[in-house]
Amino acid sequence: MLLILPAGWAAGACGSGSSYGTQTPSGTTASGNGLRFTSDVVGGHSHDFSIAMTDLSSPPSAGLSGSTTVASSHTHTVSLSVDELTAIESGQTVTKDTSNVQAHMHTFQFSLAAAASTGGGAGSTAAGGSGAGGTTGTGGRTTGPGTYP
Repeated sequence: MLLILPAGWAAGACGSGSSYGTQTPSGTTASGNGLRFTSDVVGGHSHDFSIAMTDLSSPPSAGLSGSTTVASSHTHTVSLSVDELTAIESGQTVTKDTSNVQAHMHTFQFSLAAAASTGGGAGSTAAGGSGAGGTTGTGGRTTGPGTYP
C-alpha cells in the first residue's frame, strides 16, 4: 500500500486525533511591538500566538505562557521557557507544541529570521491576535527546556 500526501502534510500528527493531517507552521508577522506566529494546520484550522519584543529581549524569569487565538471554538496553551525565549532572541528557531485540546495539538516555529523575511518591523500584541503571516524559518525542534538542535 502506498500513501501519497500533499507536500507539507504528514500522516498522524503528534497526538492528533484528526484525519486531516498537519501542515508546517505557516508564518510570522510583525504586529505592534511584538511578533505574531501562526501554527501548523490540524483538523482544518490553525492558531496564532504573539510574543512581545520585550519578552524576547528581557525574558520573564518564569518564562512565558499564554493562550492562542480562538479557532474552531477553542484555544491552546503555549509555554516557552527563559532558555527558549533567549534562543529565539539569539536567532535560533524553536519548535514548540501546544497543549492538547479536543484530542489534538498544534506546532509553532518561533524564529526572528522568519519575521525579518516578511519585511515588517517589530510590533506588539498580546496572545490572542489573529491572522496569518508570511514565511517561516527553518530549524530544529526543542526536546526540553534549554535543549536545542
